[in-house]
Amino acid sequence: MEDRIRVRIREGDLPALMRQIIVDALERQQSIDVITGDESIADVRLVAARPGEVDQQVRECFSQNSDRQLIMLDADGRTATVYSGDGTAQPLGEISTDELVAAITRKPR
Repeated sequence: MEDRIRVRIREGDLPALMRQIIVDALERQQSIDVITGDESIADVRLVAARPGEVDQQVRECFSQNSDRQLIMLDADGRTATVYSGDGTAQPLGEISTDELVAAITRKPR
């Protein structure tokens, strides 16, 4: 059985409607588990960018686990950037829920 990718979206990290749309899309995927609770076990964390705090958000995410992936959506959820613990950032540009799922499942594990 293939390892499942654990995705963490903390309450408050995304606006409620955006969060629900994303959670619904992710929960339909057989290879993805949306988790709650212990954030240290997450493979991927999804957050909305907070203006002026992006660097702090990235540091906070990787302070507990540098092997995870951070996907940061802009405030309206239209564009995203993938951050890795090695300091690389890959802009994804405009993104749909299908493209978001693809970005999560492309994660090197």
